[in-house]
Amino acid sequence: MSEEAVELNINILNDESLNNNREITIVLQARNNTEKLYWCQVAVKTFGGVTLLPSDDVSKVEVRLGILKPNTTKEKQLKIFLKKDYNITEGSMPILNATALFYDEDGVIDARVERGIAISSADQHLEAR
Repeated sequence: MSEEAVELNINILNDESLNNNREITIVLQARNNTEKLYWCQVAVKTFGGVTLLPSDDVSKVEVRLGILKPNTTKEKQLKIFLKKDYNITEGSMPILNATALFYDEDGVIDARVERGIAISSADQHLEAR
């Protein structure tokens, strides 16, 4: 299956500059461009000084987007948090990786799509990749 048949996008909702913001809201969006039904689940992993809970160090979560009917899109919001001692190093540093698995009607993985978010040290700007 081609990657265009199913898609995963990551949208950053709040201001993409990290000046004083330690909380980042993102939207995981899965799209089914086929005539098939799919079940979509997204594994999210954070790196370095980024966590999925503000009060604890959690770096992995499974987000179930559910059943994608033909030619539909589903999305869920997720918050990630920069730890207080987090410092941005030189260059562009990945802070999050998301892997979407699209299961067909037999429960077999039919497609896998990966996306991520990185921080640029030059302007402390977030970019989805």
